[in-house]
Amino acid sequence: MDENQYKEMHWFCASNSARGYVSYFEDAFRGLRRVCRLHEYPVFAAREILTSVLEAARERGISVEIIHNCLTNELQGIRLPQISAGVWISDPWYEDAEGGLSLLDDDLLRAVRGMLEAAGESLERARLLRQDWQRLYADKVDFSAADRLTEQLCEELLGGRSLEKPGRCSHRFFDAYTAKGRSVYIRSLTNSLSRRCFLKGRPGTGKSTLLRKLAAFARRRGFCTEVYHSSLDPDTFDMVIVRELGFCVFDSTAPHEYSPSRESDVILDLYRETSDGTGELLFTPRVAELAEQYRSALRQAGEKLHLAGEAAEAFWQFHLYPLDEDELEKRKGKILQTIFA
Repeated sequence: MDENQYKEMHWFCASNSARGYVSYFEDAFRGLRRVCRLHEYPVFAAREILTSVLEAARERGISVEIIHNCLTNELQGIRLPQISAGVWISDPWYEDAEGGLSLLDDDLLRAVRGMLEAAGESLERARLLRQDWQRLYADKVDFSAADRLTEQLCEELLGGRSLEKPGRCSHRFFDAYTAKGRSVYIRSLTNSLSRRCFLKGRPGTGKSTLLRKLAAFARRRGFCTEVYHSSLDPDTFDMVIVRELGFCVFDSTAPHEYSPSRESDVILDLYRETSDGTGELLFTPRVAELAEQYRSALRQAGEKLHLAGEAAEAFWQFHLYPLDEDELEKRKGKILQTIFA
């Protein structure tokens, strides 16, 4: 894989999840030499600044990592690892916000936070229902066989290769439950990889456990590993990418189900490989019931997130003054100079 080839990838640094708001922004921008964090900026001006950074990077042929807002799906950050730089916007309704806006005694701000909290409660119901779903199949899995399968996969993907440097993991999300519905950027993240392994299998058959072990294995060998957490339950892993070796392994079951499209793509079905299949016969009625309750909880969460998005847009419209055009150009120029110095 050519590390110098231009790439453009999209992902999320944060998620509105069953655990509440979970952010990996500090992790994502740690170690970059030049970072601009835009808080207390009119959001529309901040987005224009980010767009300018994006266009400047494209003109220079610098690979870009585009970070989307987990509520609005709008542009929220730009990472430019090739030049060790980045810029991002913080929102006043989340825990990692800075500045006076997050401290306002404001009806719209309370409305956003209230709807986000209600969405989190619905997502937690969905997580617990999925957990019940997982237990039905977990009892039918031979986890010793799953461990052997994991070891085989790790050796196949990494072989005897290792690097003489400390390995590290970066944490992120490839999807998010947003005000506009569920948004997914898995294709953007995997298109440039030469090997893709699609994990199949019922809930509870060990996909996240396999991914967790693979990430740890790659890190111990000195590789930089991207870990993509579940946007519903961030304690769960959905994908691992090792770009230095050009491969990814990801959970390719609903709600992010994909099929191979290249000769080099492979499918690994954990349920088929590690169980006797009797779970299909024993639990079909209960599974159908849990699946419907799970979908209902996600629909309720989506409705609350939609209302949170509307309140957020009203908040920005009401509170944030427009920057004078000359002042905006001045600030934009200063940030561009900092980023591309």
